[in-house]
Amino acid sequence: MTIFSRCAVVCTLLLWGGVWSCGQAAERPVRVVCVESAWCNIAAQIGRDHVQTNAIITTPGIDPHEFSPTPAMARALAQADFALMNGATYDDWATPFLTQTLVHFNVGEETGWAPGADAHLFLDPQIVRGVAQKVAVRLQALSPENAAVFSAGLAEFLSTVDQVQHRLSTIRMTHNHVLYAATETQGTALFAQAGLQLVDVRYAQAIAQHAAPSPRDEAALELALQEHKVAFLVVNPAVQAPQIDHLKALAQEAGVSIIQVGETLPQGMSWQEWVMQILDQTDKALNAGHL
Repeated sequence: MTIFSRCAVVCTLLLWGGVWSCGQAAERPVRVVCVESAWCNIAAQIGRDHVQTNAIITTPGIDPHEFSPTPAMARALAQADFALMNGATYDDWATPFLTQTLVHFNVGEETGWAPGADAHLFLDPQIVRGVAQKVAVRLQALSPENAAVFSAGLAEFLSTVDQVQHRLSTIRMTHNHVLYAATETQGTALFAQAGLQLVDVRYAQAIAQHAAPSPRDEAALELALQEHKVAFLVVNPAVQAPQIDHLKALAQEAGVSIIQVGETLPQGMSWQEWVMQILDQTDKALNAGHL
């Protein structure tokens, strides 16, 4: 796709000379459509005023695994200048629509995601850094005359990723190898980069894969909470279930802090503000954990 496919050509007849003079009308932004709002927020920060983003999933509580797009959503993905999905089995329903787009990006495929790893790639700062760089390259190819703007947007965004990673390093220096528990896997890559260790890996993976955890894993998690062997419990605020309520009650009775980590970028927040908010909760929980 060239810049001429995104610009209208305006020609004016110079009456006094009888000569046609042609020039390009104002350029329209690159249309970026993402399945997840977090990826669109990152693209918007890089592209600034030269991109127009549209996220398919913006409402908390929607499970991307089971999401059914409307015809309008499918058309938006197929007709985008640049379409982006998380991949990693997280939003596979979008694949047939995405591949109709000339320029598309599957984060899982681009970053070498392996089955069994956490699929919430937008909460992995290392992956986000690499994806941001590749998104900037795609945007520069689509709109080369704005390459400098995209480079500046990328540099500014990466500086915020640096701040996130510095914060993770600070936590790791003080709380390396501290145990925590989680009802699902979202945020596990983020916490791992802070040096924290998930105590109930099999339990969290089972819930993330919509499978029932084994009684043994469930009992081990309950014991870890009751005996305050973990600094905090991570829950998804959008998920309401008796099983989760039971675990939260056990944590509260034992004085274990509860951290909320959702799967959708909160309204009005940037990616980096969202991650820093999670780390604020983490710091508070670790300092209150007394492990």
